[in-house]
Amino acid sequence: MGMKIKTGLVVLALSASILVAEDNADFIKNIKETRIKNGCDEDPRMASFCAAVYDGPGPIIIIDSENAVTRRGLINRSGDVYNTPKGPTIRVPGAWLGPDGRITTEALESFIRNKGMGVSVEAGGCYVGTGRTAIVSGGTVTKIEQHKKDKN
Repeated sequence: MGMKIKTGLVVLALSASILVAEDNADFIKNIKETRIKNGCDEDPRMASFCAAVYDGPGPIIIIDSENAVTRRGLINRSGDVYNTPKGPTIRVPGAWLGPDGRITTEALESFIRNKGMGVSVEAGGCYVGTGRTAIVSGGTVTKIEQHKKDKN
């Protein structure tokens, strides 16, 4: 009988620690979001957009969390709408809807682009994937296009 009570207490303690860990993760996430909103930390959305979603060439200079400059013109973010030289891109939960029917699906640290555009995986400030590599350093996004096979 004593063994069942000890086992029950261990299970109860493990369950409580898992709940505390989940609460801590939400707590930390809320702190990060508040720091970004208050301007203490940079908003990573513009860097992610420029490196993994936007199909224009680099270099891209990120001015702030709402503006970036490319060789082709200005990128301006207003909430979840990114106005680019190629047209607007709208971010909805888990996806980016771009001009000309382009869709980029976001899953964890991966960005999967339709229309044969490939995949980018984010690790630190590097976005490595099919067709290109993008490096975010400070306020600059450098893109390296990988060679493509000839369609002969």
